[in-house]
Amino acid sequence: MNQESLFEDLPEVDTGKYEASMLSNQKFCDQVEQSLVALGFCEAQGVPSQNEFLKNVPYTDMYGGIRKAAFLVQHQTLGAVRIEAHKQEQSGSVDQKFPFFLESLRLAPEQNLVILLGGKGYKQKAFDWIKTAASNIQDKQIKVFSDLDEFINFFVSK
Repeated sequence: MNQESLFEDLPEVDTGKYEASMLSNQKFCDQVEQSLVALGFCEAQGVPSQNEFLKNVPYTDMYGGIRKAAFLVQHQTLGAVRIEAHKQEQSGSVDQKFPFFLESLRLAPEQNLVILLGGKGYKQKAFDWIKTAASNIQDKQIKVFSDLDEFINFFVSK
């Protein structure tokens, strides 16, 4: 038996699901951006001033790698707010990534941090865990939202 025959029966990798997930997440980030614009924010050309935002802003994650947050917003009362936005419609591994999201975001330089989750592809127990864990962090203000409307209501109320 040669080695090639060992690989003949392997199933094809379904890249379509990954691509669909990435597209869904991009659409979610587009919705977040549209919501920010509707609230009077605009995209900055450099360092954001009040009521401006940047997209795909890098920071160092918990492993020392470079990660990009969806947005960095300069809010009129909160100051700089870094936003991680993730959407997953179908169950998968997103909730297994919650500890990574939380710990990495905690290491970002801003004091005000947001994890915004869209879709229903995560387990409720995982969501409850990340919300509780975020509220127990003393050195940063980390808010966790389960949908865009909840996030917008928070942002408007501040």
